[in-house]
Amino acid sequence: MLMRSAEIDVRRAKIWAIDLDNSGSSVPLDITPSTPINFRSYGMAMHVDDGGLRRLFVANRPDGQHTIEVFVIGKNNRLEHEQTLSHPLLKNPNDLVALGPNEVLVTLDKEACI
Repeated sequence: MLMRSAEIDVRRAKIWAIDLDNSGSSVPLDITPSTPINFRSYGMAMHVDDGGLRRLFVANRPDGQHTIEVFVIGKNNRLEHEQTLSHPLLKNPNDLVALGPNEVLVTLDKEACI
């Protein structure tokens, strides 16, 4: 789907990568995924499984929604959206720790009401 610049939400969060192995030319690379469209990231954590597959878990709080977005980190550090995790008790996710390929520990900010 192509979007004209007037349709793109300029408040949409971005994710950047920096090549720390090449300190002489460490230019930030925008690796923001195209989905979800409504993206307001907070904390994030990476999990690497035994086979070397890397997943990035990102707390997302767009427009009153509260989710954890899961991305597979592919070739050239490109993010591919794998799944969206949600639960009624997930309110204002702030930071997280990836415990496994499908398991995260999430902290909620002070505005969370359970």
